[in-house]
Amino acid sequence: MRYLVAVLAAGRALFSHFKLRRVSRRLLIWVMVLVAAGFIIASALFNATSRHATAVQLWSKQLSHQTLVLAEQANQLLFSAEVVLDALSDTIIEQAVNTDQSTTKAQGDLLVRQVLQDKVRVNRLIEAISVVLPNGRVVSSSDPDVLHFDVEQHKSEFVQVSPRFSSAIFLGPPRFDDKTRKWLFDLLREVKNRDGSTLAWLRVAVSLQTFSDLYEKVVQDLGRGASVSLYRSDYTLMARWPSVDALVGVKNLKSATQNLIGAQKLEQGVLVTDSERLTESKSTELRMVAVRRVEQFPLIVTSIITRELFLKEWDDVVHKILWRSSLALLLLGLGTWWFLRSDTQLQLELRDRQFAQEALRKAHEELESRVLERTRALRLEVAERRRVERELVSANALTYAISHRAGMAEVANSVLHNVGNVLNSANVSALILYEQHKTTSLKDFPLAISLMTAHRNDLAQYLLQDPQGRQLPEYLTMLADVWETEYANAIKELEQLMLSMQHIKEIVARQQSLSGQGGLKVQMNLKDVLHDAISLVAVQLNESEIEVTCQVGDAVWWTGDRIKLTQIILNILMNGQQAIMASVERNIRKLQIQVSQGIDHTLRIDFTDNGIGMTETTLGALFSYGFTTKENGHGLGLHASAVAAHEMGGTLTAHSDGMYLGSTFSLTLPIDRTAVQPKQVDVS
Repeated sequence: MRYLVAVLAAGRALFSHFKLRRVSRRLLIWVMVLVAAGFIIASALFNATSRHATAVQLWSKQLSHQTLVLAEQANQLLFSAEVVLDALSDTIIEQAVNTDQSTTKAQGDLLVRQVLQDKVRVNRLIEAISVVLPNGRVVSSSDPDVLHFDVEQHKSEFVQVSPRFSSAIFLGPPRFDDKTRKWLFDLLREVKNRDGSTLAWLRVAVSLQTFSDLYEKVVQDLGRGASVSLYRSDYTLMARWPSVDALVGVKNLKSATQNLIGAQKLEQGVLVTDSERLTESKSTELRMVAVRRVEQFPLIVTSIITRELFLKEWDDVVHKILWRSSLALLLLGLGTWWFLRSDTQLQLELRDRQFAQEALRKAHEELESRVLERTRALRLEVAERRRVERELVSANALTYAISHRAGMAEVANSVLHNVGNVLNSANVSALILYEQHKTTSLKDFPLAISLMTAHRNDLAQYLLQDPQGRQLPEYLTMLADVWETEYANAIKELEQLMLSMQHIKEIVARQQSLSGQGGLKVQMNLKDVLHDAISLVAVQLNESEIEVTCQVGDAVWWTGDRIKLTQIILNILMNGQQAIMASVERNIRKLQIQVSQGIDHTLRIDFTDNGIGMTETTLGALFSYGFTTKENGHGLGLHASAVAAHEMGGTLTAHSDGMYLGSTFSLTLPIDRTAVQPKQVDVS
């Protein structure tokens, strides 16, 4: 909306600048509005069309992949049944026929039937296997209820499978078995005599229930309105889900499957169509159909989804596009109305301004005289104000400089004394290096290089025959000796300089040790940690004349966060120093630190001072956030220390017998090893 207003304002200024007539301006406005509306509508149509193509393409790929998987599943299932046909050798079939003609028919038929029943048990697709004579009589079967099947009568209903084995195999139409209440289809293999005549037919009844169960799962994944079908190559429906018994076995020669496979001669394809669908209602709704031939079998897999599935997301997108386009057109209409209204107001304003200009001209002449008088007075006032402002700026700058220097002095005061001594030795090393490089003979080395460069084409002759050239090797040798000597001296002085810088770094690092990030667990000597912490506040303790006694063993090791532990110790030491200085009843100022090991594998550090002490009320709120008893305190130090101790698995407590009776802070930390017995070490 902001950009639209800006465009309309720019157009308004343009019209006023060129002073177009009212009719011409309004005509141009309507042309611009129509162009903008056309652009909005064209953009909406383009977005809807592109989204539609994307949705169709996405679902086409998905359905094509699905039919590929289903065709491969059908191929594997039928191949297992086909293998059973080929596995039953002609010898077994001939034995079944001969047994039927012999006197020991009962015993021989029992053996052949046992073989056929074993084949049925190992393959869940097969319902029954029968040996049928050319006259239709069943001589042996895994199912004793199968008695007669006229092959010649039904052979025209069968379709030959692509030959892969020794003899031809035929695939029959679907049939409903009243006994098992299942849809089946037959696979036939012809068994011939040695003279080429037909000896018998091997008939395998294959269940279509497995296909229906598989298609049911696929349809559930796709959603409502989807269906999966299995057709024979003559477009006879073999299996389908959702299952409709009345449609099984029906030929559908006007379907999308026949269009893609039969008319267009494709092996697989995807089609969006609204042709008549093979359903009980013969619906003609828009749908997407994906078909694929089953490799090496006269079967076709078909997947169908309705428009509600493959265009569902597109419908949502179209609704959003319509809503946004309508909103844009509405804003365009409001902007046009505002623009036309502004144009009308502009004309009225121009007319009013013409009348006002004349009045202003007269008033201007009258004001000019007054302005001249006032200007003289203002000049004097402005000059005075500028002088005052310059003085104020100078005073502010001086105040800022003094404050800045005071802050810098306060920060640097703690490190300058120790760093100054180290800088003296570093300065000596730097001066030695400077004098050495200032008086070095190596500064003439570029001259020798320039001589060699000037005679690069006859360098050998120049070095051997020219008087100046013969001296050049000796001169370079001398420069090399000088370089070795000066290099050794430079390395020595640089090492000394590095040691000085390292010393300065250690001094600064000790005071900056609390600026790092906590959380890293390291193994540390507790005596070193206490010594470093006391060193950081040694100046304050010495100035306060406080005697510090630290009792800790030389080999007391602890694993944890060194930075957090140092922060806790520093906070307790500074609070102890302030408490001692606040006490007016003590002449001897003492602060004792004692380290001990508890029986529960804990390390305890006690800080005892003879300061002002605390009341029970103060002890109860001592570690609360923001609580302080000092005028300039912030109430964060002890609270942060208690939190840090808790994060390390320990505790921080305080005890006092009352006012002016001193205080004891106890820090308890978990340890993994036994500490040595403490001994008296005075580090005051």
